Amino acid sequence: MKPKPSPSRNHTLLLKAALCLALTASTATAAKAPPILGPYTARVISIQDGDTLTVDVPLWPGLTMRTKVRLAGIDAPELKAACKKERALAIQARTHLTTLATPQVRLTDVRLGKYAGRVVARVLTMTGEDVSAVMLSKGLARAYDGGKREGWCD
Repeated sequence: MKPKPSPSRNHTLLLKAALCLALTASTATAAKAPPILGPYTARVISIQDGDTLTVDVPLWPGLTMRTKVRLAGIDAPELKAACKKERALAIQARTHLTTLATPQVRLTDVRLGKYAGRVVARVLTMTGEDVSAVMLSKGLARAYDGGKREGWCD
């Protein structure tokens, strides 16, 4: 005969289920939220590739948030590439983004990305240049609206 679950175990399971439901609902609501206009001045921690960087954003005195930011409106070649051409372009894109974006950037029109833990934002240099526009003009990225991405290997 199986022992009956204790009342405290039932309460724990119920609490976990309620928490999961609340997190799911808040994520769905946040995904539909309008962008936060900013600007936020952010310190660049690292550059992942030609369209993603990690930044520290000071929110309040003593409170800083570290987050990954995808540059709005562009898609850059991937470092984990399908061909040598794409990998070479990806290295060029990351190098140029490093030159443009360090040590600080300004973030505007910040919104949640489609992948957890990352936001999408318009990223400006400290002199006001739109980083996505520069990457496009140099041929290091393509315009991207969130749909299907084109390949870089011909």
